[in-house]
Amino acid sequence: SSNNAERSQNGLHTADALLTRLKRTRLEPATSTFNAMFAVLADSEGMGERALGLLGQMGAPPDMVTYTTVISACFPTKIQSTALKQAARQGGRNRVLGPLTKRPGDHSHRWGWLPSVQDVHGRPVHDHPDTSGQDGSPSGELAVEPVEMAASWKGGLPPWQRALSLLGEMQLRGLVPSVRTYATAIELCARSAMLEEGLGLLRTMVDRGLQPEAYSLVGAMTLCMTHGHASVALALLKVSALGAIAA
Repeated sequence: SSNNAERSQNGLHTADALLTRLKRTRLEPATSTFNAMFAVLADSEGMGERALGLLGQMGAPPDMVTYTTVISACFPTKIQSTALKQAARQGGRNRVLGPLTKRPGDHSHRWGWLPSVQDVHGRPVHDHPDTSGQDGSPSGELAVEPVEMAASWKGGLPPWQRALSLLGEMQLRGLVPSVRTYATAIELCARSAMLEEGLGLLRTMVDRGLQPEAYSLVGAMTLCMTHGHASVALALLKVSALGAIAA
């Protein structure tokens, strides 16, 4: 609404003024100060570029809250999200899900059935190489989504794609992504219709012994529905705690 937009704009002005004042007094903003600014950016639409830029300027060490909030700030706007989902429904991602079979070593694990993601030629694409050597998240080459406004993004990639690399960066700093961090990243994938990235993050959570909670599962189910995989979304519902509650 207009009131929410006005509050967000006022918050941005206040945050900018605070940061400018701290710089003038030669005081180094603390991590908590930056986190408060990132929260303001996350509460506004289309602030991903700004959040990523501010993260690069941080003198204080970022923490778990920092990275989680920056990822949230990189969500596409409602208009962008609608365009991305529309492109996905039209087959713009050219991805299909592999068979719902258990992976080796997963025979007793209730999440072992999670499908791989394949391209239209049947080649598996869910196990992306790790550019940092320590990031378990999918990080392969990401195609720029078919949205006109994406052409001008820094490096050719929009914020919602670049934000996923933060999972690797935080691990290089010795920070292990939490359930909330993964849930935020999966929601980002759901809003930007990134199927293989979102399901890859869900599988990474499971592989690392984390129990997917409601937000992660809803995000994954939304992704599957966007790409026309209703049967997989239903399977996620049945195997999850949400399914137990619904039953």
